[in-house]
Amino acid sequence: MKKALILTLVLLTSVAFAEKVNIYETSFEANEGFVVGTIANQVGWQLLFNELNQMTVTDSDAASGDYSLRMVHENGQGDIGCIKTFTYDNPYQADIIVSFMWRPSTAYLAVELQDKSGVAICDLFLRTGEINGNVPGYLVYNMNLDTTTWYPVMVRLDPKNNKLKELVIDNTTIISASDPHDYCANASGDLGKLRIKSEWFYTTDSYMDDLSVDLVPEPASIGLLALAGLFLLRKRS
Repeated sequence: MKKALILTLVLLTSVAFAEKVNIYETSFEANEGFVVGTIANQVGWQLLFNELNQMTVTDSDAASGDYSLRMVHENGQGDIGCIKTFTYDNPYQADIIVSFMWRPSTAYLAVELQDKSGVAICDLFLRTGEINGNVPGYLVYNMNLDTTTWYPVMVRLDPKNNKLKELVIDNTTIISASDPHDYCANASGDLGKLRIKSEWFYTTDSYMDDLSVDLVPEPASIGLLALAGLFLLRKRS
């Protein structure tokens, strides 16, 4: 009976770990504690620079609900950005998925994950236009998009192998697991911060909504958990 109980717990743990583990999600809504205005000091968000009126929670447009994050561009104001800090250990180096809704502009959108020491896990730069190429640690992808339309974006990172495993924009696969790209190889993979940044020299605003950061273990990691449980079961018998 005891063995069966332990085995059941092992299997339940494996199944539970197979599901996505949500680290952070927000739609910038009032019921999450947000109000219209600068995002500075709202629900743990801080500005990267000093433009109080440029990274704002707005009710002027949203992919869902009433509010979204608006990146307001003004000439001569420099780059704009905000940052959210959270801490989550990733001992099995599970894949990290960042997904959000994006209403693009002619400025780039930079989404950067950092580990707990502040080292960049990945820098992703998106903008409308043509493909601009990429280098390890930074991926720049330009595509022709309508700046009045909301698009779903999904980025999947593989910390174990230091690969950007997947990039899907508007249900179109830009990067696939069969052809992954390198990113920063000196990060621990333990999540620490999320930075959102936009460049200064454009005047069109961009928007973000329905942001989510999740961990998704690989089948191999799940198998290791199950094997560890079975080893403990054998040891106790």
